[in-house]
Amino acid sequence: MFTYRNISFTFLLVILVFALSGVLLDGGFQVSGYGFLVSGFWLLASVLTILILGSVFIRWNFYFFSHNHGDRSSPAISITFDDGPDAATTPKILDILEKHQIKATFFCVGNKIEKNPDVFKKIIDMGHAVGNHTYSHSPWFDLFSSTKMAREISMTDEIFFNLTGKKPKLFRPPYGVTNPMLGKALKKTGHQSVAWSLRSFDTVKKPEKVLRKVNHKLKNGDIVLFHDRIPETAGIVEQFILEAQKSGNKFVPLDELLKIQPYASVQ
Repeated sequence: MFTYRNISFTFLLVILVFALSGVLLDGGFQVSGYGFLVSGFWLLASVLTILILGSVFIRWNFYFFSHNHGDRSSPAISITFDDGPDAATTPKILDILEKHQIKATFFCVGNKIEKNPDVFKKIIDMGHAVGNHTYSHSPWFDLFSSTKMAREISMTDEIFFNLTGKKPKLFRPPYGVTNPMLGKALKKTGHQSVAWSLRSFDTVKKPEKVLRKVNHKLKNGDIVLFHDRIPETAGIVEQFILEAQKSGNKFVPLDELLKIQPYASVQ
């Protein structure tokens, strides 16, 4: 798979291939201006396509490494939630998780923690792990400078610390989009990126389709992504838990699945 670091060498080969397509167009080894123009266009299109796909598909680990699954030989799986805490939906999900004795990981948005501190503290008090999901979850986050990205992440850490005395080590990029600026920001803040291996699409699909998808595609070691801001998600999660357990799957905390620490040591 392509990565941002080795792409330079790869595209040297691509340049050679396209350059050769600009030769022999006139029946001999003559350089054709038209051929090089066409070659240049397709080369640029190829570069842009791979850069965009590398940003969108976080599991490619194109710009930096993101944890996206656990041991594939073990039936252990983990549930994660994004975009909360939500005053209405998150408590319902917490009740379901407590009912089935399951620990999940919630990637929380800083400004929502400020709005719902009691819900946030309940997540912690019930033994669930919490990760950083930026302060604003802005639709323009991917266009921010690395400095502004790091500031958003650090702001959420500060809110988190003031409420819990802990600092999260885990981070999930908004929308799962990555780029070089975010990679630089994470180096500055010291967070580990966490993706997923099974996306429920509970934000866009009807509950019955979500259930059918996650139950059919679930595999050993999966990190499953849900959203605790969607009203229907609580019911979906309970049915998913029942079906997964019936199939022999075991739910474990994300830090246990990945064998990493969810919080940094605080001096």
